[in-house]
Amino acid sequence: RKALWNQQPTTTTATSSFRFCLLVSKYRIIMCDSDVPVHVKDLLVGQEEVKSVKTSDTVDVALKVMSECGVTALPVQNAEGAWVGFVDTLDLLRFLVQVTTREESSVTSPASHSLFNDDIDTLVRRGHNFSLSTLSEGDLVDFSRRNPWLPVAPECPISEAIAIFSKGVHRLPVVQDGKLVHVLSQSDVVRHLASYSKTRLGKLADKTPAQLGFLSKRVGYVRCSTITVDAFLRMHREMLSALAVVDDDGKLVGNISASDLKRVGLVNFRSLLWPVDKFLENANKQAPRALNAVAYVEINCKLAEIVEELATKKVKRVYLVDENHRPLSVVTLTDVLKSVMCSH
Repeated sequence: RKALWNQQPTTTTATSSFRFCLLVSKYRIIMCDSDVPVHVKDLLVGQEEVKSVKTSDTVDVALKVMSECGVTALPVQNAEGAWVGFVDTLDLLRFLVQVTTREESSVTSPASHSLFNDDIDTLVRRGHNFSLSTLSEGDLVDFSRRNPWLPVAPECPISEAIAIFSKGVHRLPVVQDGKLVHVLSQSDVVRHLASYSKTRLGKLADKTPAQLGFLSKRVGYVRCSTITVDAFLRMHREMLSALAVVDDDGKLVGNISASDLKRVGLVNFRSLLWPVDKFLENANKQAPRALNAVAYVEINCKLAEIVEELATKKVKRVYLVDENHRPLSVVTLTDVLKSVMCSH
């Protein structure tokens, strides 16, 4: 314990306060099967090489790389080869809102502030403005201001990463000798918790959503018939990353998230004018394992079941449904990691 206490913080976040160090030290001991702490590098064994983009790349290129790699964010390098931050789907969601709501006009039509009022020429122009803008032109690195660049070392105790993730940070660049070697995500940690739920979660594993305070969260939702661009506009307006999709009876039938922007490119920009159910159906045809897959559990489940659902379905949120399959609340990766951190 003395050795752990004297270990220097390995992140650039505010880890120097006595209270924070005490939390981290306590949690580091609990996280281990033995006296050996778990480190960031232990969760990255077997991961593929980090994929990235450049500031000179277009939005279309960034979305294609995300789709091919099955990720929602990419590290970005400038012309000099320096890492300048992440670009993720929340950044591109904000950019989409900017592009689709700015005033555009054409020779044959009056000025329009909406896709619904656009003529064909204006709609095509908006598609070009979104897809062919470079990351530097749109200043899109951390455009949402929700995606900070906080480097950690491979030897960083996983407890410190959890402390940062519990604040809502979704990913951390893993840097060694000035070189980016990996990206650690909230999902990586939750999969680790699922693999060792008895030892990692302890008594927390048997806690219910009600006991953990999860039922107080409001669920944002849209109907199947909602136009897709309206769903994305609502996400941005309410600072959400996803919305439940329900049928006319209010039953959960799907999930639409900022990640689904990966299905919006130059050639199918008009799909934003489709109803949500048609948009998601088309997305699933393109990629059967699309990230809009919906995960749910009953409200009387235990945390271990939620963690298992998040890990096995590789999703970022799990909906809590009642006996009529209506969504009552939602549990995100951040919620789980916050509960883990607060319990210690």
